[in-house]
Amino acid sequence: MTMPQSEPRALRLVPLAIGLALLIAAARVAATLYAMPEAPYYDQWAGMDGIAVPRAMQVFDPGYLLQPHNEHLLTWTKLLDWLQLVAADNQYDSRPVGVLLAVLSAIVAGVLLASGAGQLNKGRNAWLCAGVALAAIPYSWESLSATWNNAFTFLIAGSVATLWLAACGSRRQAVWTTVAAMLSALAMGTGCLAPLLGIGIVGYRAVRRDLPTADAFALAVPQAAAVMVALLLLVGKTRSDYARLFDVALIAVQVTLLTAAFAPTASMLVQIVGGKSDDRAQRRVDLFVVALATWGYLHVLSMIVLRSEFRLWLPISRYMDVIAVAIMANLACLLRLDGTGPSRLLSRFAVPAVALFAVAIVLAAPLPLHYLQWRAERMARGEALLVATVRENDTTAIARADASILPFPDRVYLERHLADENVRSILGDRTGNRVQPASFVRGSRTIERMLADHSLVLSLVTLVIASMLLVFACRRREEVGT
Repeated sequence: MTMPQSEPRALRLVPLAIGLALLIAAARVAATLYAMPEAPYYDQWAGMDGIAVPRAMQVFDPGYLLQPHNEHLLTWTKLLDWLQLVAADNQYDSRPVGVLLAVLSAIVAGVLLASGAGQLNKGRNAWLCAGVALAAIPYSWESLSATWNNAFTFLIAGSVATLWLAACGSRRQAVWTTVAAMLSALAMGTGCLAPLLGIGIVGYRAVRRDLPTADAFALAVPQAAAVMVALLLLVGKTRSDYARLFDVALIAVQVTLLTAAFAPTASMLVQIVGGKSDDRAQRRVDLFVVALATWGYLHVLSMIVLRSEFRLWLPISRYMDVIAVAIMANLACLLRLDGTGPSRLLSRFAVPAVALFAVAIVLAAPLPLHYLQWRAERMARGEALLVATVRENDTTAIARADASILPFPDRVYLERHLADENVRSILGDRTGNRVQPASFVRGSRTIERMLADHSLVLSLVTLVIASMLLVFACRRREEVGT
């Protein structure tokens, strides 16, 4: 049966989401401003080659926004770069887009955590603490310092919306399903996972007679169309020469541990499929949570099998936001098990397990903070290398530099590009040879300086406002009325 639980204490979801988003945004914006340089780093040089330099030569092709980068489309990330370059008179500056993505990711996290907490009865506070810690502490230190790593913000938003509409929507949401599926599919190479899962969910609902056939068709077609568009754009154009560690034993161990960790999701799926409850609304929500956890599981699985060079035995950075969503959805499944049958043991230890996880995430904070500082220092040295090459005209600086601080791994590429007058102008007044910054860049620097100068006051005000919103969101309604 599906969750014969008492009704959870009602939360005011809007103030809860806003309060959580404020806390997370403050932390992520601070980390971004601390670590992210203005100059492009690694993959961001593709934006220079594909957008900035062609714009300088007046030959930019908008079709570039739909061209794959390695095995990813990154359409929305590239679109943001293009919009900023248009606004900034073609001067490159990573930080405004980085701050915007930090805020967007905080909003997505706040909405997800608030919505999830509203469905939990036991272990809610521990679950929220774990979620806030995962999002606010810079476990995704690498993504917070390079804009092209933040395609995950769009991927998560599109995937969550797609799976929610598939699990709980009807034909009236067909247009929104199209938007959500496209947002996911065009974000990254793995963006097709959500609409593919969504099609399966819609089919399951139709078989269970929870969804009329016409509604199922109206929801499935947009998702199938998004998958087809992404596949047509990616086929034959993805990178196939990246290094893969074909260590079968290690991969097998990692897959086994991953699968065991997602036992709560599997138990919840069995509970849904075998349940006979007439509460369709609750079954749909449970189906969404299981789908979201499965989506995260498949992402991590693909990382282990196809991109094992990301070293899953070290602190995860670039994929951490996706992993965090997977973890939180899996923990939500654990807390919503009904405690009967095979899931009885898991259910008994659910709350202590989530509480211990939250404590561990907080206690481990020095590790990601160390890596954020290490990366910020390395990227600052890389930016100084560009300054030495361009503004100080040190033609041997790149050849002499340690490989660990290079802003792009190919020295010949860097030397050739930094000799290009277009590139030197695009890099702006601090890194390149531009005399004055563009008005947009000058304005963004003014805002950054204001945030830095008043960081203590702004942090206190944010904490007070967020705390007030959280208290209001969690107070009983009868308490508010007295």
